Amino acid sequence: MGHIHFFTGFPGFISNQLIRELVRRDERINKIYLLVLPQQRAKAEKETKRIEDEWDGMKIAFEIVTGDITKEHLGFSLEVSMNFSNKSRNFSILPRYTIWLSRKNWPGLSM
Repeated sequence: MGHIHFFTGFPGFISNQLIRELVRRDERINKIYLLVLPQQRAKAEKETKRIEDEWDGMKIAFEIVTGDITKEHLGFSLEVSMNFSNKSRNFSILPRYTIWLSRKNWPGLSM
């Protein structure tokens, strides 16, 4: 099974650099979720394209998710919460800290 990564702070500088390094090092990437503020979505889409272009157009499984780390359950809609609940048991939030969340310790995922 491939690795699933979840980043906050994209398309900011730190998360941007961490993602580029991750793509260089992790050959088993299955998906990279990017938590993006609504007003940053267009910029994030352009930046994911730039990252793919750096890898000669290699398709990287980015999924941009609109939310806000200052909101309860990251401001996710019910649909997004259900998607995470159904697809992933654990994910990491970067760049500042790596936190492993699960249905057990984050009730919002147990819908």
